[in-house]
Order: sequence, then C-alpha cells, then structure tokens
Amino acid sequence: MTEQLVLDGRYRLEHFFKGGFGLLWKAYDTDEGRWVAVKVLRESAELVERHDTADEKSLEAELIARFRRECDILRGIKHPAIPAWVNQGFHEGRPYLVMEWVEGVTLRDLLERYGALKPSVVASVVVQVADALACAHRHGFIHRDLNPKNVMITKEGVVHLIDFGIALPMDPRATRYTGYGMLSPNTPGYTSPEQHRGGFVRPASDIYSLGCVAFELHTGLWPFHADAEGDLAYHHMSDRPAPPVALHAPALPAELALAVDRMLIKPIEGRLSGAEDVLAAYRPFLPAEGDPEPSPRMTHDPTLPFRVPGRAAAVRPVRQREPMRSRAVRRNGPRLQTADAEAALRAARRELTEGQGPGPHCRALERMRQDAVRAWGVRKELTAQILLTCADARLCGAESSADTDRAFALYQELVTDLDEHAAPGIREVFLSARVGAAHCRWGLGAGPDAAFDGWAAVAAETAGLAEPPADTVRRCHELGEVFIEARVRVARARALLARLPGADG
Repeated sequence: MTEQLVLDGRYRLEHFFKGGFGLLWKAYDTDEGRWVAVKVLRESAELVERHDTADEKSLEAELIARFRRECDILRGIKHPAIPAWVNQGFHEGRPYLVMEWVEGVTLRDLLERYGALKPSVVASVVVQVADALACAHRHGFIHRDLNPKNVMITKEGVVHLIDFGIALPMDPRATRYTGYGMLSPNTPGYTSPEQHRGGFVRPASDIYSLGCVAFELHTGLWPFHADAEGDLAYHHMSDRPAPPVALHAPALPAELALAVDRMLIKPIEGRLSGAEDVLAAYRPFLPAEGDPEPSPRMTHDPTLPFRVPGRAAAVRPVRQREPMRSRAVRRNGPRLQTADAEAALRAARRELTEGQGPGPHCRALERMRQDAVRAWGVRKELTAQILLTCADARLCGAESSADTDRAFALYQELVTDLDEHAAPGIREVFLSARVGAAHCRWGLGAGPDAAFDGWAAVAAETAGLAEPPADTVRRCHELGEVFIEARVRVARARALLARLPGADG
C-alpha cells in the first residue's frame, strides 16, 4: 500500500503505525471529517515467509476468520473504553476494519515515565479497564491479550482497552483460530496459566492478566521475572504462587493488596472470577470530585474523569456493590462446611419460591458464593447450585439493567465453566444457566429474537434428552410462556413447549 491511498472513496491513509498480522493506519474520514484507525489484514504470503510456515492456504483462511471475528466483536460492543466500530470492507481482496481513533499514550508509556503509581491513579485505570472487560464478558468474549501496550489513555484521562485481535467467544465450541503457534501472540508476562497451557479460557483468565497489570502499576515490577519468554511462561504456569503485592508495596491499602493477590491466584477456581469483583475492590479508592491532581503532574491523567466535575460522563458509571471485604476469605478462619452451605442454599431457594423475592437468605448465600468456589471448585454440584441460585436471586430482584447485568454475568460464568456432558446434576445447572442467560439478554437490549434463539436451543436440547432435568424443563416452560405472551415467534415457541414434559416431569 502507498501513502495517500483512499479506501472506499473516503478513508485517506495518512500515517502507518505498526505491522503485525494487520497493518494499522491513522486515516482521515473525508465524509465525516474525523480521524479514524484503519486496520488492513496482511497478505498471508508475507506471514508464511516471516514465520516459516508452508501451509499458506490454511493460514489465509485462519487469518480471515479471525479478522472477521474481531470486526464482529467491535461491531457488537458499545462502551466508552472500547474503540467503536465504524466500518469494514475489502480493498484489492484484503479485508479492512475502520475503528474510532484513540489519540493518547499507552499504559506502558505511563509506566516507563512514572514507575509505580499512587493507589488513586491505579484505581482510575483499573476501574475503567475492568468495566470494559465486564462489558466484553457480558457480550460473551474474552480479550486474551490484556497488557500495558493494549491500554491507552487520552489527554482527557479516558482509558481505552484496544486490540481485540485474538479475542475468543466464551462458547467452548468456538474455533480458536490458533492452529499455528505464531497465531497466538499473547504477551507472556501477562497471560494466565490456563491460556499458557492451551486450556479453555474464561473471564477469570482476563482477570489474571488484569492482576498482572495491577501488580505492575502498584509496584513498577512484574509478578515474575525471567530472561527468556519461555521461562516467563513457565513461572506463570508453575505451582509457585505470585509474590504478595504488599512485599513490594508495603504501604498499599490492605483491601487492594488482597484484591491483587486474589486476581493472581493460579488455580482458576480460587481466583476472582469476574470484573465486577475487581470493580468492587477498586471503586472505593477512586479520587473524589475536587481532589488535587496527582504529583508529579501527568499529561495523560486517568484520574481526571473522576476529579473534575462534569468529566465523569466521559467514562461509564461504575455499578456500586457491597464492599469486597465483606466477601473476603478469612485465610486463617474456619473452612466452609458442606452442611452450612446446603442449609443456606435451601433457605435461599425457599425465599425465592415462597417469599416476596430475594431477601436476607439470598444475601447470605451471595456472601458465601466465593467461599464455596474456593473450597470445592465450580464443578462440584453444590457449588454450581449455589451460583445458579445466586444468579436467580440477582435476576429476580433486578430493578435496573445494571442488576440484570450482574445476573447475566453469573449465569454466563456457569455456562463457561460447566460442561453439558458432565454428570446429570451439573448438566442440569449448565442447561438452566443457559435459560437464565437467554432471559437476561432480552432485558439487556439484545432484543427478543436473540433471547428467543438462546432459549430455543436449550429447549430443543432438553427435549431430546432421555431424562430431561425437571428444573430446566420448568425454566423452559416459564420463559417460553413469556415469549408467547409477548407474541414472539409464537408458533415456534408452542412447538418447542409441546416437546417438553410438564414442569414437574
């Protein structure tokens, strides 16, 4: 490509910035009178030569499929911390993507200039990144390459999470498009153990990467050090835990130290599972309106949206939750007992089915949720049932889209972590969580058709089982009747319900 090339008669390519699997340009949109970013997929022949790969045809198919996925992700996500999709097309047979142009510096630039940052500055970065991750996870995608080079900060202090080039759907059946080792360009110093091993990634995988970033922001250091990338990957995969962040930042508030340490827990079952837990930990440490600017003064100051009146509209309002410390593990305290967990689960379920909606018993179960995950793992049936009931309570008590967001996040966590081919009790939770996620999608603005498709897939799958689980059948009936009452694809809904046994069957 040459300078001043114009794509689609409107995008005038001005400045070339980097070349990986895609060529990135700063371009001028002559129709809208604004700067945009244009990413053009490289010729596969170039990559075959650079990476000593002979199968150009397979490589080309993989590159195009992954590029198309990146376009689809950005087109479906709208969040102030994620560059907006503008357009896409083809030029001379090569696909291109047009995105919002983000003018600023990377978090890596900030770290190299200032080193370890104050808690209020770190909180301003982490909160904005975590909220972007929460949005991506609600839409069903894992970023997979969160690191300081993929976080940008504008002069207005707005943080952007960029480069969704290797993002992956949470659906375990989704194609990874990483058949060639060179097509997995994640950053070893920030990559979760399960991703290093080639295992199934989930929201907690991004949380581990964010934990690595937070550790560096607080200390100016990586959690692990090695001379070679392979050695660095080994340190992240080994059983040796990351050093406590307080070892290098002794003045760090205990709540933040606990959050970072829990983000970096290597067994995924014990790690902070979602971005909302990170938000709950860091939000209390955000600067307040009217607070003084950081010292030394920063040209790209992430605290700005929170300190200056009126600037907060530039970033998405962060949902408030109960303080993290109310759910923190008592490391030296008594272990959660099975009998206590079972009793709490029964009480919460009675409250949902017989009472006036979620109340003190559901709140008690919510506080127990993370302890159960750490004690037994998500794949234990009791833990899975606790998570499902907590998600039900969140949905039942939802008074806003933010509440529905929280319910969807927990349903989606179950769908991601469980297996449809597991033991009957786990499979029942897996299917029931998919029904709950479909219900949430409607309330989150995805539209009745998207919600119906999710419900219909579960209803058809459940109807085909030799012994359909009663709880899933009941949920399918309830949501199916909602679709019928709302006049959404009524004939199809009735046909699927007719294939299901009664709710008590």
